[in-house]
Amino acid sequence: MTIEQVQVVPTPKGWPVLGVLPQFISQSKDYFKNVMLEYGDLVRLDFGPQPIYLVSHPDYFQRILRDNYQNYRKPDLLYAAARNVVGRGLVTSDGDLWLRQRRMIQPHLHRKQLVHLFTEMREAITEVLSRWEEHAQNHSAVEMGDKMAEITITVITRTMFGRETLSPTEITAVGQCAIRLVKYVSKSLFTGLLPQWFPKPRDATFQHDQQTMRQVINRIIAKCRAEKETSAGLIEMLIKSVDEETNQVMTEQQLFDEVMTIFLAGYETTSTALTWLLVVLKEHPAVLEKLQTEIDQVLGSRPPTFEDILRLTYTQQVFMEVLRYHTVASLLPRALNEPDQLGPYLLPANTLVLLSLHGVHHNPRVWDTPEVFDPERFAPEAIAQRHPFAYVPFSAGPRKCAGDEFALLEGPLIIAMLLQCYTITLLPNQTFQARLGNLRPKDGVKATLLLRSHP
Repeated sequence: MTIEQVQVVPTPKGWPVLGVLPQFISQSKDYFKNVMLEYGDLVRLDFGPQPIYLVSHPDYFQRILRDNYQNYRKPDLLYAAARNVVGRGLVTSDGDLWLRQRRMIQPHLHRKQLVHLFTEMREAITEVLSRWEEHAQNHSAVEMGDKMAEITITVITRTMFGRETLSPTEITAVGQCAIRLVKYVSKSLFTGLLPQWFPKPRDATFQHDQQTMRQVINRIIAKCRAEKETSAGLIEMLIKSVDEETNQVMTEQQLFDEVMTIFLAGYETTSTALTWLLVVLKEHPAVLEKLQTEIDQVLGSRPPTFEDILRLTYTQQVFMEVLRYHTVASLLPRALNEPDQLGPYLLPANTLVLLSLHGVHHNPRVWDTPEVFDPERFAPEAIAQRHPFAYVPFSAGPRKCAGDEFALLEGPLIIAMLLQCYTITLLPNQTFQARLGNLRPKDGVKATLLLRSHP
Protein backbone atom coordinates (compact mmCIF):
# COMPACT_ATOMS: atom_id res chain seq x y z
CA MET A 1 0.00 0.00 0.00
CA THR A 2 1.31 3.44 -0.91
CA ILE A 3 0.12 6.75 0.46
CA GLU A 4 -1.31 7.68 -2.95
CA GLN A 5 -3.75 4.78 -2.75
CA VAL A 6 -5.42 5.99 0.43
CA GLN A 7 -8.41 8.28 0.08
CA VAL A 8 -10.38 10.29 2.62
CA VAL A 9 -13.60 8.54 3.63
CA PRO A 10 -16.67 10.60 2.61
CA THR A 11 -18.29 12.18 5.69
CA PRO A 12 -21.72 13.86 5.73
CA LYS A 13 -21.85 17.19 7.53
CA GLY A 14 -23.45 17.11 10.95
CA TRP A 15 -24.21 19.38 13.87
CA PRO A 16 -21.54 20.54 16.33
CA VAL A 17 -21.19 17.98 19.14
CA LEU A 18 -24.25 16.00 17.92
CA GLY A 19 -22.89 15.05 14.50
CA VAL A 20 -25.56 13.23 12.45
CA LEU A 21 -27.58 12.14 15.49
CA PRO A 22 -30.58 14.40 14.69
CA GLN A 23 -30.89 12.97 11.16
CA PHE A 24 -30.38 9.41 12.42
CA ILE A 25 -33.08 9.68 15.09
CA SER A 26 -35.67 11.43 12.90
CA GLN A 27 -35.47 9.17 9.84
CA SER A 28 -36.70 5.69 9.07
CA LYS A 29 -34.98 2.38 8.42
CA ASP A 30 -33.91 3.83 5.05
CA TYR A 31 -31.54 6.33 6.68
CA PHE A 32 -28.45 4.19 6.12
CA LYS A 33 -29.55 3.27 2.60
CA ASN A 34 -29.98 6.95 1.75
CA VAL A 35 -26.52 7.73 3.13
CA MET A 36 -25.07 5.00 0.91
CA LEU A 37 -26.89 6.31 -2.17
CA GLU A 38 -25.65 9.85 -1.61
CA TYR A 39 -22.10 9.32 -0.34
CA GLY A 40 -20.96 5.88 -1.53
CA ASP A 41 -20.06 2.40 -0.35
CA LEU A 42 -17.97 3.43 2.67
CA VAL A 43 -19.06 6.47 4.69
CA ARG A 44 -17.95 7.95 8.00
CA LEU A 45 -20.82 8.98 10.27
CA ASP A 46 -20.16 11.02 13.40
CA PHE A 47 -22.55 9.95 16.17
CA GLY A 48 -21.63 12.71 18.58
CA PRO A 49 -17.93 12.13 19.28
CA GLN A 50 -18.13 8.49 18.10
CA PRO A 51 -17.13 7.92 14.45
CA ILE A 52 -18.82 4.95 12.79
CA TYR A 53 -17.99 3.60 9.35
CA LEU A 54 -20.96 2.45 7.26
CA VAL A 55 -20.12 -0.30 4.75
CA SER A 56 -22.43 -1.11 1.82
CA HIS A 57 -20.43 -2.99 -0.84
CA PRO A 58 -19.90 -6.75 -1.30
CA ASP A 59 -16.13 -6.37 -1.85
CA TYR A 60 -15.82 -4.82 1.59
CA PHE A 61 -18.21 -7.40 3.06
CA GLN A 62 -15.98 -10.17 1.73
CA ARG A 63 -12.94 -8.59 3.38
CA ILE A 64 -14.69 -8.13 6.75
CA LEU A 65 -16.71 -11.35 6.88
CA ARG A 66 -14.33 -13.83 5.23
CA ASP A 67 -10.88 -12.81 4.05
CA ASN A 68 -9.86 -10.97 7.23
CA TYR A 69 -12.72 -11.86 9.57
CA GLN A 70 -10.48 -12.61 12.58
CA ASN A 71 -9.49 -8.94 12.62
CA TYR A 72 -13.12 -7.87 13.08
CA ARG A 73 -14.54 -8.62 16.53
CA LYS A 74 -18.08 -8.26 17.82
CA PRO A 75 -18.02 -4.93 19.70
CA ASP A 76 -19.02 -5.08 23.36
CA LEU A 77 -20.62 -1.66 23.05
CA LEU A 78 -23.35 -2.94 20.73
CA TYR A 79 -23.58 -6.59 21.79
CA ALA A 80 -24.00 -5.89 25.51
CA ALA A 81 -27.80 -5.78 25.34
CA ALA A 82 -27.96 -9.02 23.35
CA ARG A 83 -25.70 -10.72 25.91
CA ASN A 84 -28.10 -9.62 28.64
CA VAL A 85 -30.75 -11.74 26.92
CA VAL A 86 -28.98 -14.70 25.30
CA GLY A 87 -25.67 -14.80 27.18
CA ARG A 88 -22.77 -15.91 25.02
CA GLY A 89 -24.47 -17.97 22.37
CA LEU A 90 -23.34 -18.18 18.75
CA VAL A 91 -24.65 -14.71 17.88
CA THR A 92 -22.80 -12.91 20.68
CA SER A 93 -19.68 -15.01 21.33
CA ASP A 94 -16.24 -14.65 19.78
CA GLY A 95 -12.92 -16.46 19.57
CA ASP A 96 -12.41 -20.02 20.84
CA LEU A 97 -15.82 -20.20 22.54
CA TRP A 98 -17.62 -19.27 19.33
CA LEU A 99 -15.58 -21.79 17.30
CA ARG A 100 -16.24 -24.61 19.76
CA GLN A 101 -19.98 -23.91 19.94
CA ARG A 102 -20.19 -23.60 16.17
CA ARG A 103 -18.62 -27.05 15.72
CA MET A 104 -21.19 -28.55 18.07
CA ILE A 105 -24.31 -26.82 16.73
CA GLN A 106 -23.87 -26.44 12.97
CA PRO A 107 -24.32 -30.15 12.07
CA HIS A 108 -27.77 -30.23 13.70
CA LEU A 109 -29.02 -27.30 11.61
CA HIS A 110 -27.76 -28.66 8.29
CA ARG A 111 -30.45 -29.28 5.67
CA LYS A 112 -29.75 -33.05 5.76
CA GLN A 113 -30.67 -33.07 9.46
CA LEU A 114 -33.71 -30.83 9.02
CA VAL A 115 -35.54 -33.59 7.16
CA HIS A 116 -35.95 -35.24 10.56
CA LEU A 117 -37.65 -32.11 11.95
CA PHE A 118 -39.81 -31.48 8.88
CA THR A 119 -42.85 -33.43 10.09
CA GLU A 120 -42.90 -31.53 13.39
CA MET A 121 -42.54 -28.27 11.49
CA ARG A 122 -45.41 -29.08 9.13
CA GLU A 123 -47.71 -30.29 11.92
CA ALA A 124 -47.03 -27.16 13.95
CA ILE A 125 -48.05 -24.99 10.96
CA THR A 126 -51.16 -27.10 10.36
CA GLU A 127 -52.16 -26.76 14.00
CA VAL A 128 -51.96 -22.96 13.92
CA LEU A 129 -53.68 -22.56 10.55
CA SER A 130 -56.59 -24.67 11.78
CA ARG A 131 -57.05 -22.29 14.72
CA TRP A 132 -57.53 -19.41 12.27
CA GLU A 133 -60.68 -20.93 10.78
CA GLU A 134 -62.79 -19.12 13.37
CA HIS A 135 -61.46 -15.77 12.14
CA ALA A 136 -62.33 -16.73 8.57
CA GLN A 137 -65.85 -17.84 9.50
CA ASN A 138 -66.49 -14.65 11.49
CA HIS A 139 -64.90 -12.41 8.83
CA SER A 140 -62.99 -10.74 11.66
CA ALA A 141 -59.94 -8.58 11.03
CA VAL A 142 -56.62 -9.88 12.36
CA GLU A 143 -53.15 -8.39 12.72
CA MET A 144 -50.97 -10.53 10.49
CA GLY A 145 -47.70 -9.72 12.27
CA ASP A 146 -49.11 -11.39 15.38
CA LYS A 147 -50.46 -14.28 13.32
CA MET A 148 -47.12 -14.90 11.59
CA ALA A 149 -45.39 -14.80 14.97
CA GLU A 150 -47.94 -17.34 16.23
CA ILE A 151 -46.88 -19.73 13.47
CA THR A 152 -43.13 -19.31 13.86
CA ILE A 153 -43.17 -19.40 17.67
CA THR A 154 -45.11 -22.67 17.47
CA VAL A 155 -42.70 -24.07 14.88
CA ILE A 156 -39.58 -23.23 16.86
CA THR A 157 -41.17 -24.47 20.10
CA ARG A 158 -42.15 -27.80 18.53
CA THR A 159 -38.89 -28.37 16.67
CA MET A 160 -36.73 -27.17 19.54
CA PHE A 161 -38.52 -28.66 22.53
CA GLY A 162 -40.56 -31.54 21.11
CA ARG A 163 -44.20 -32.43 21.58
CA GLU A 164 -46.39 -31.75 24.59
CA THR A 165 -43.74 -29.62 26.25
CA LEU A 166 -45.63 -26.30 26.27
CA SER A 167 -49.39 -25.85 26.15
CA PRO A 168 -50.91 -23.44 23.61
CA THR A 169 -51.44 -20.96 26.47
CA GLU A 170 -47.79 -21.27 27.51
CA ILE A 171 -46.66 -20.88 23.89
CA THR A 172 -48.65 -17.63 23.67
CA ALA A 173 -47.17 -16.32 26.93
CA VAL A 174 -43.61 -17.29 26.00
CA GLY A 175 -44.15 -15.86 22.52
CA GLN A 176 -45.13 -12.47 23.92
CA CYS A 177 -42.05 -12.50 26.19
CA ALA A 178 -39.87 -13.40 23.20
CA ILE A 179 -41.33 -10.61 21.07
CA ARG A 180 -40.60 -8.02 23.76
CA LEU A 181 -37.08 -9.35 24.35
CA VAL A 182 -36.24 -9.19 20.65
CA LYS A 183 -37.54 -5.62 20.49
CA TYR A 184 -35.41 -4.76 23.52
CA VAL A 185 -32.28 -6.14 21.86
CA SER A 186 -33.09 -4.46 18.53
CA LYS A 187 -33.68 -1.06 20.11
CA SER A 188 -30.61 -1.42 22.30
CA LEU A 189 -28.45 -2.01 19.22
CA PHE A 190 -29.34 1.45 17.98
CA THR A 191 -29.26 3.19 21.36
CA GLY A 192 -25.80 1.68 21.84
CA LEU A 193 -24.67 3.92 18.99
CA LEU A 194 -25.69 7.00 20.95
CA PRO A 195 -23.28 8.91 23.22
CA GLN A 196 -23.29 7.96 26.90
CA TRP A 197 -24.86 11.30 27.84
CA PHE A 198 -27.83 10.75 25.51
CA PRO A 199 -30.97 9.60 27.41
CA LYS A 200 -31.71 5.91 26.76
CA PRO A 201 -35.22 4.39 26.73
CA ARG A 202 -35.98 1.91 29.51
CA ASP A 203 -37.94 -1.32 29.22
CA ALA A 204 -39.92 -1.86 32.42
CA THR A 205 -40.86 -5.46 31.54
CA PHE A 206 -37.37 -6.63 30.60
CA GLN A 207 -36.46 -8.27 33.90
CA HIS A 208 -39.80 -10.07 34.14
CA ASP A 209 -39.62 -11.36 30.56
CA GLN A 210 -36.05 -12.50 31.01
CA GLN A 211 -36.93 -14.39 34.20
CA THR A 212 -39.97 -16.01 32.56
CA MET A 213 -37.93 -17.26 29.63
CA ARG A 214 -35.17 -18.53 31.90
CA GLN A 215 -37.62 -20.51 34.05
CA VAL A 216 -39.39 -22.07 31.07
CA ILE A 217 -36.22 -23.05 29.21
CA ASN A 218 -34.47 -24.43 32.30
CA ARG A 219 -37.59 -26.49 33.10
CA ILE A 220 -37.65 -27.94 29.59
CA ILE A 221 -33.92 -28.71 29.64
CA ALA A 222 -34.37 -30.57 32.94
CA LYS A 223 -37.36 -32.48 31.51
CA CYS A 224 -35.38 -33.49 28.42
CA ARG A 225 -32.47 -34.69 30.55
CA ALA A 226 -34.83 -36.76 32.71
CA GLU A 227 -36.65 -38.32 29.75
CA LYS A 228 -33.62 -39.48 27.79
CA GLU A 229 -35.55 -41.88 25.59
CA THR A 230 -38.12 -39.29 24.48
CA SER A 231 -37.36 -37.43 21.28
CA ALA A 232 -37.35 -33.71 22.03
CA GLY A 233 -36.13 -32.18 18.81
CA LEU A 234 -33.19 -29.82 18.61
CA ILE A 235 -32.72 -29.48 22.34
CA GLU A 236 -32.01 -33.18 22.74
CA MET A 237 -29.47 -32.96 19.92
CA LEU A 238 -27.76 -30.07 21.72
CA ILE A 239 -27.72 -31.94 25.05
CA LYS A 240 -26.02 -34.88 23.36
CA SER A 241 -23.60 -32.76 21.28
CA VAL A 242 -19.90 -33.46 21.79
CA ASP A 243 -17.05 -31.32 20.47
CA GLU A 244 -15.00 -33.79 18.44
CA GLU A 245 -11.75 -31.92 19.04
CA THR A 246 -12.01 -31.63 22.84
CA ASN A 247 -14.52 -34.42 23.61
CA GLN A 248 -16.45 -31.93 25.79
CA VAL A 249 -20.19 -31.39 26.08
CA MET A 250 -21.93 -28.07 26.71
CA THR A 251 -22.11 -26.73 30.25
CA GLU A 252 -25.57 -25.90 31.60
CA GLN A 253 -24.94 -22.19 30.96
CA GLN A 254 -23.75 -22.78 27.39
CA LEU A 255 -26.75 -24.99 26.69
CA PHE A 256 -29.12 -22.33 28.04
CA ASP A 257 -27.41 -19.58 26.02
CA GLU A 258 -27.63 -21.54 22.77
CA VAL A 259 -31.26 -22.54 23.33
CA MET A 260 -32.18 -18.89 23.97
CA THR A 261 -30.24 -17.78 20.89
CA ILE A 262 -31.84 -20.31 18.55
CA PHE A 263 -35.28 -19.82 20.07
CA LEU A 264 -35.35 -16.02 19.72
CA ALA A 265 -33.59 -15.87 16.35
CA GLY A 266 -35.62 -18.81 15.07
CA TYR A 267 -38.98 -17.12 15.25
CA GLU A 268 -38.53 -13.35 14.85
CA THR A 269 -36.74 -12.98 11.51
CA THR A 270 -38.99 -15.41 9.64
CA SER A 271 -42.24 -14.03 11.08
CA THR A 272 -41.20 -10.48 10.25
CA ALA A 273 -40.18 -11.38 6.69
CA LEU A 274 -43.51 -13.17 6.14
CA THR A 275 -45.42 -10.15 7.47
CA TRP A 276 -43.68 -7.94 4.90
CA LEU A 277 -44.42 -10.58 2.25
CA LEU A 278 -48.15 -9.90 2.62
CA VAL A 279 -47.52 -6.22 1.94
CA VAL A 280 -45.45 -7.11 -1.13
CA LEU A 281 -48.10 -9.46 -2.51
CA LYS A 282 -50.76 -6.76 -2.20
CA GLU A 283 -48.52 -4.39 -4.16
CA HIS A 284 -47.57 -7.03 -6.77
CA PRO A 285 -50.66 -9.04 -7.74
CA ALA A 286 -48.82 -10.71 -10.65
CA VAL A 287 -46.32 -12.21 -8.18
CA LEU A 288 -49.19 -13.47 -6.03
CA GLU A 289 -50.91 -15.03 -9.03
CA LYS A 290 -47.75 -16.85 -10.13
CA LEU A 291 -47.04 -17.95 -6.57
CA GLN A 292 -50.58 -19.26 -6.05
CA THR A 293 -50.47 -21.12 -9.36
CA GLU A 294 -47.24 -22.92 -8.44
CA ILE A 295 -48.54 -23.92 -5.02
CA ASP A 296 -51.80 -25.23 -6.47
CA GLN A 297 -50.01 -27.17 -9.23
CA VAL A 298 -47.39 -28.75 -6.95
CA LEU A 299 -49.53 -29.40 -3.87
CA GLY A 300 -53.22 -29.12 -4.69
CA SER A 301 -54.94 -29.81 -1.38
CA ARG A 302 -52.51 -32.40 0.03
CA PRO A 303 -49.98 -31.71 2.80
CA PRO A 304 -46.51 -30.81 1.46
CA THR A 305 -43.61 -33.24 1.78
CA PHE A 306 -39.96 -32.40 2.31
CA GLU A 307 -39.32 -33.14 -1.37
CA ASP A 308 -42.07 -30.71 -2.40
CA ILE A 309 -40.09 -27.77 -1.03
CA LEU A 310 -37.46 -28.38 -3.72
CA ARG A 311 -40.22 -28.31 -6.35
CA LEU A 312 -41.66 -25.02 -5.10
CA THR A 313 -38.92 -23.05 -6.84
CA TYR A 314 -40.82 -19.80 -7.35
CA THR A 315 -42.02 -19.90 -3.74
CA GLN A 316 -38.39 -20.13 -2.63
CA GLN A 317 -37.44 -17.25 -4.92
CA VAL A 318 -40.22 -15.06 -3.53
CA PHE A 319 -39.09 -15.70 0.05
CA MET A 320 -35.47 -14.95 -0.81
CA GLU A 321 -36.44 -11.71 -2.54
CA VAL A 322 -38.46 -10.64 0.51
CA LEU A 323 -35.32 -11.15 2.62
CA ARG A 324 -33.46 -8.85 0.22
CA TYR A 325 -36.13 -6.22 -0.30
CA HIS A 326 -37.14 -5.97 3.37
CA THR A 327 -33.89 -6.94 5.06
CA VAL A 328 -35.00 -7.86 8.57
CA ALA A 329 -31.62 -7.81 10.32
CA SER A 330 -30.42 -4.68 8.57
CA LEU A 331 -27.12 -3.95 10.37
CA LEU A 332 -24.16 -6.05 11.50
CA PRO A 333 -21.66 -4.35 13.86
CA ARG A 334 -17.94 -5.12 13.95
CA ALA A 335 -14.85 -3.46 15.45
CA LEU A 336 -11.27 -3.67 14.14
CA ASN A 337 -8.51 -5.23 16.22
CA GLU A 338 -5.76 -3.93 13.92
CA PRO A 339 -5.85 -1.30 11.12
CA ASP A 340 -7.19 -2.54 7.80
CA GLN A 341 -7.69 -1.24 4.29
CA LEU A 342 -11.04 -1.46 2.51
CA GLY A 343 -10.54 -0.54 -1.13
CA PRO A 344 -8.83 2.87 -1.16
CA TYR A 345 -9.70 3.61 2.48
CA LEU A 346 -7.56 2.98 5.55
CA LEU A 347 -9.43 2.29 8.81
CA PRO A 348 -7.61 2.58 12.16
CA ALA A 349 -7.61 -0.01 14.95
CA ASN A 350 -10.70 -0.13 17.19
CA THR A 351 -12.82 1.52 14.51
CA LEU A 352 -16.52 0.70 14.81
CA VAL A 353 -17.90 -0.63 11.52
CA LEU A 354 -21.55 -1.14 10.60
CA LEU A 355 -22.16 -3.52 7.72
CA SER A 356 -25.38 -2.27 6.15
CA LEU A 357 -27.09 -5.42 4.93
CA HIS A 358 -30.11 -3.42 3.84
CA GLY A 359 -27.75 -1.01 2.07
CA VAL A 360 -25.88 -3.65 0.08
CA HIS A 361 -29.22 -5.25 -0.89
CA HIS A 362 -30.35 -1.92 -2.35
CA ASN A 363 -27.04 -0.77 -3.81
CA PRO A 364 -27.56 0.20 -7.50
CA ARG A 365 -23.86 -0.45 -8.10
CA VAL A 366 -24.51 -4.10 -7.16
CA TRP A 367 -28.12 -4.82 -8.22
CA ASP A 368 -30.08 -3.82 -11.32
CA THR A 369 -33.17 -1.80 -10.33
CA PRO A 370 -32.83 -2.70 -6.63
CA GLU A 371 -36.08 -0.90 -5.68
CA VAL A 372 -38.07 -3.30 -7.87
CA PHE A 373 -39.37 -6.48 -6.24
CA ASP A 374 -38.28 -9.28 -8.60
CA PRO A 375 -38.13 -12.93 -7.47
CA GLU A 376 -36.41 -13.88 -10.74
CA ARG A 377 -33.19 -12.47 -9.24
CA PHE A 378 -32.92 -15.81 -7.50
CA ALA A 379 -33.14 -18.03 -10.54
CA PRO A 380 -30.02 -20.26 -10.57
CA GLU A 381 -28.44 -18.53 -13.57
CA ALA A 382 -28.85 -15.10 -11.93
CA ILE A 383 -27.34 -16.30 -8.65
CA ALA A 384 -24.34 -17.76 -10.47
CA GLN A 385 -23.47 -14.38 -12.00
CA ARG A 386 -23.73 -12.39 -8.77
CA HIS A 387 -21.03 -11.42 -6.28
CA PRO A 388 -21.12 -14.03 -3.46
CA PHE A 389 -21.39 -11.28 -0.83
CA ALA A 390 -24.11 -9.25 -2.58
CA TYR A 391 -26.90 -11.19 -0.84
CA VAL A 392 -26.31 -11.56 2.88
CA PRO A 393 -29.61 -11.80 4.84
CA PHE A 394 -27.92 -14.34 7.14
CA SER A 395 -24.51 -12.65 7.08
CA ALA A 396 -21.75 -14.64 5.33
CA GLY A 397 -18.35 -16.24 5.77
CA PRO A 398 -17.35 -18.41 8.75
CA ARG A 399 -19.78 -16.55 11.06
CA LYS A 400 -22.78 -16.90 8.80
CA CYS A 401 -25.99 -17.60 10.73
CA ALA A 402 -26.11 -21.30 11.61
CA GLY A 403 -29.89 -21.30 11.17
CA ASP A 404 -30.01 -20.16 7.55
CA GLU A 405 -31.04 -23.58 6.22
CA PHE A 406 -33.77 -23.82 8.87
CA ALA A 407 -35.19 -20.44 7.79
CA LEU A 408 -34.97 -21.28 4.07
CA LEU A 409 -36.98 -24.44 4.71
CA GLU A 410 -39.49 -22.91 7.13
CA GLY A 411 -40.25 -19.74 5.15
CA PRO A 412 -41.33 -21.36 1.85
CA LEU A 413 -43.18 -24.10 3.76
CA ILE A 414 -45.25 -21.53 5.68
CA ILE A 415 -45.94 -19.55 2.49
CA ALA A 416 -47.12 -22.67 0.66
CA MET A 417 -49.36 -23.93 3.46
CA LEU A 418 -50.77 -20.48 4.20
CA LEU A 419 -51.77 -19.78 0.58
CA GLN A 420 -53.02 -23.36 0.26
CA CYS A 421 -55.53 -22.71 3.05
CA TYR A 422 -56.43 -19.02 2.92
CA THR A 423 -57.04 -16.04 0.70
CA ILE A 424 -55.66 -13.05 2.62
CA THR A 425 -57.11 -9.60 1.93
CA LEU A 426 -55.40 -6.60 3.48
CA LEU A 427 -57.72 -3.92 4.82
CA PRO A 428 -57.76 -0.65 2.85
CA ASN A 429 -56.22 2.67 3.89
CA GLN A 430 -53.18 1.21 5.63
CA THR A 431 -49.64 2.56 5.40
CA PHE A 432 -46.70 0.32 6.06
CA GLN A 433 -43.62 1.90 7.57
CA ALA A 434 -40.46 0.41 9.03
CA ARG A 435 -38.47 2.36 11.58
CA LEU A 436 -35.05 1.72 13.06
CA GLY A 437 -35.35 -0.74 15.92
CA ASN A 438 -38.88 -1.77 14.87
CA LEU A 439 -38.59 -4.72 12.52
CA ARG A 440 -42.24 -5.26 11.66
CA PRO A 441 -44.43 -2.64 9.95
CA LYS A 442 -44.87 0.00 12.65
CA ASP A 443 -48.67 0.06 12.66
CA GLY A 444 -49.16 -3.61 11.83
CA VAL A 445 -50.73 -5.35 8.84
CA LYS A 446 -54.49 -5.84 9.26
CA ALA A 447 -56.31 -8.33 7.07
CA THR A 448 -59.26 -10.67 6.74
CA LEU A 449 -59.02 -14.37 5.98
CA LEU A 450 -61.14 -16.51 3.65
CA LEU A 451 -60.88 -20.30 3.57
CA ARG A 452 -59.97 -21.61 0.13
CA SER A 453 -61.78 -24.57 -1.36
CA HIS A 454 -59.96 -27.14 -3.49
CA PRO A 455 -61.61 -29.36 -6.11
